[in-house]
Amino acid sequence: MNQVIRVLIVDDHFVVREGLRFILEGYPEIELVGDAGDGNTAISFTVLSSCLPISKQTNFSHAALDLLFGGSQRDTHICLSN
Repeated sequence: MNQVIRVLIVDDHFVVREGLRFILEGYPEIELVGDAGDGNTAISFTVLSSCLPISKQTNFSHAALDLLFGGSQRDTHICLSN
């Protein structure tokens, strides 16, 4: 049995997030758990999700992460761990 790859897309450009979503939705072994346009939103996926019941958590195994955010200094230094 193949394991599902749960992906979070993080990029400050909407068109990039939508493009990645379009491409990744074509792979049945990939499940998109969400997307974020900035570092704070991306971090909230890990922090807020951990406070929810397991059935409602949006745990992800991989993040497609923009390394050159155009936003705040904090956004350029985020590191997601799940």
